[in-house]
Amino acid sequence: MNTQGNEPLFSRKPTIQLSDVQLAKARRIESALLQQVQKTKVCTIADAFGVHETTAGRWINEGELTFLAQFLAVIGVEAVPTEHAYSPKVVEALMTIAGTKITQASSAEEFFTQFVG
Repeated sequence: MNTQGNEPLFSRKPTIQLSDVQLAKARRIESALLQQVQKTKVCTIADAFGVHETTAGRWINEGELTFLAQFLAVIGVEAVPTEHAYSPKVVEALMTIAGTKITQASSAEEFFTQFVG
């Protein structure tokens, strides 16, 4: 790990060609990353990586997050803030509840009038 702060986070940024779908996904990921960065102190990020605060600030301001977002989009990973993520157990419980309510309704209209609204 570089503790001098002279190297970028990603020392080599290849020129990549993304599809329109990948570009859209990369923009969503970058937006999510930037929102989380705004909620986090730069000193916290710097401490986590063992670099100086100016290095972490450079990562944020000089396009490193854009490259990271593009990388994640290419490999098929989506980034969401932790407050928007659900554990598999929570999702399973919600699916069970929704499945029970759906089977109790005789139509979509009944489901939405009785159980949702």
